[in-house]
Amino acid sequence: MNDKLFELHKAVLKDETLSFWKKRSLLNELRKTMPAEQNRWNFRWIVWTLALIALSVPAWLACTGKSEIPQGLLSLASTALGALAAFVAPRGSQQTGDSAHTSADVTDRATKARQEPSPNNLGLQADRPGAGGA
Repeated sequence: MNDKLFELHKAVLKDETLSFWKKRSLLNELRKTMPAEQNRWNFRWIVWTLALIALSVPAWLACTGKSEIPQGLLSLASTALGALAAFVAPRGSQQTGDSAHTSADVTDRATKARQEPSPNNLGLQADRPGAGGA
């Protein structure tokens, strides 16, 4: 699909019968048909919105002069800052093997650990060699 979109872009750009404004309008419409992960404006809007929410705490402090920050504002700003950090952090390549864990895998393992009795669950760490018990 992307190849066809790029061909349309080229066709619009090469067409000498279209005015500059008509080409601009057509290219803008073609841009809107691209998948969301290829539209750079989606990412820019997300980053700017999260940054503005995260900056609401310093803005609050500067505007009100109070040293106490409302808990709701602080929780929203810290969540936005965490989301912003996660969004702009570099993504590694797809992991394979035992080191790749999804949230479903972690949840399944935690559920199994609660259901299966083990020496750790029974408080018997001191009975194992090197466990550092009494």
